[in-house]
Amino acid sequence: MFDDDEFRAMCQAFYEAGGGRDTAPCLRRHVLLKYVNAKFECFRKLCKILGQDMLEYSEGNLFYQEMDDGSTLANHHKFLAVGIQLIDPLLQRNHTICLGMRRLKGGTHEQNVEAIEFCTERAFGMSTKQIAHSRIADRAAKGISKSFELSKDVCGIHNVDQVGQSATGRLTRSKDKKVINPFPEGVLLLKKVHKQAVYFSQSPERWENMMELADRVRCVSVSCIVPYNDAT
Repeated sequence: MFDDDEFRAMCQAFYEAGGGRDTAPCLRRHVLLKYVNAKFECFRKLCKILGQDMLEYSEGNLFYQEMDDGSTLANHHKFLAVGIQLIDPLLQRNHTICLGMRRLKGGTHEQNVEAIEFCTERAFGMSTKQIAHSRIADRAAKGISKSFELSKDVCGIHNVDQVGQSATGRLTRSKDKKVINPFPEGVLLLKKVHKQAVYFSQSPERWENMMELADRVRCVSVSCIVPYNDAT
């Protein structure tokens, strides 16, 4: 992407709009990779400092809640997002920190546990059992908590979300690699709704037209939330 002519033209336009002259400075892909890796090393060091501060403040007690959620993309690649939640030693704020987005070879229990442990040790230099006091995930993954000897807390939002996705055809079940509860009509309807949301959210004039229409049908509240990372 960073070697693409159109991307560089966009950077040049932004650069000139901000008062820049001559050619806009733009990192090449290999230099950018070095920059990102250096920034990530800073992140790891800060996590280790935070971990030591938390252990000192908590007098050696476990100090954060682990969170994770898995997803299968349209290309069938599986990923696991791993994060934590804690309150800093100064009791000023609640921190939610992403520790990693790991690619999984499959969806087995052992692979999820390995991914969580990898992200934790990479960031804090300690295992999950040493620093996590609890874990929250969707109901389908609650068995992973047993591997870390944590309580089997589940996210209630997932239950409602999965019911909604099943009702609209987005969440399906398969047996012998064959979908047993297809609902193509629901999927098609969601695509139409998504296109309408994109259309009305692209300009103030279109938004005003939708508001006028909503007033005519006496609709109390209207909003467009477009999931840009999801084509449906």
